[in-house]
Amino acid sequence: MNKIKFSKMHSLGNDFIVIYETQTVSEIFNFKESQIRRMADRKKGIGADQILLVKKLDNSEEKFQYKIFNADGGEVEQCGNGARCVKKFLFDKGFWTNNNLILVARENEFSVQSKNNEDFIVSLKVHGTQPDDVGLDSTISKKIGKGETPFL
Repeated sequence: MNKIKFSKMHSLGNDFIVIYETQTVSEIFNFKESQIRRMADRKKGIGADQILLVKKLDNSEEKFQYKIFNADGGEVEQCGNGARCVKKFLFDKGFWTNNNLILVARENEFSVQSKNNEDFIVSLKVHGTQPDDVGLDSTISKKIGKGETPFL
């Protein structure tokens, strides 16, 4: 049976499995949805809200690739609590010891800052604040049925 090293981490009520992705790890664990679900399962696996993969980006001195998988196996774009754990993980393992870190998740690039690997600040991308930006109906309230009281 093949084995991979991982860390189990927690941040503000979320728990994560954090893995530093090497060539060997990629060969053993190909990160299929079924493998992610099995690993994240709280009764039959390790159990986690998300599985986080991190590795140094090729051709970059200061950026790390950051892959985020929900427990259902789907990959997502960003997770602030996970980014905090990744920063601490990289520092504790000696992969990155500077106070500022740049993570790249899919097309998103964001920074994680800390002082002495404590008190983390994560700068996430804001995707939009208008109803159309997030797929909401712009109607705030609408009268339904008879009467004068609007149903919100």
